[in-house]
Amino acid sequence: MYETILVPTDGSDASIAARDEAIELAADQGATLHILSVSEPPEMASMGSGSADVVDSIQEGTRRALDR
Repeated sequence: MYETILVPTDGSDASIAARDEAIELAADQGATLHILSVSEPPEMASMGSGSADVVDSIQEGTRRALDR
């Protein structure tokens, strides 16, 4: 029935539950699963030279959420 499934996640309990359902559905259907991580960027008036640190921090938080 499904060939590809896209599931967004922001680390919330609801998105984790949706992710788990999508994993099971993809396995049952033999579908490819794509997980899209959504992060809310911190309030920043100017990104300046610390922007790489902010991006790294967001990416690390995303990795931890996906690992769970």
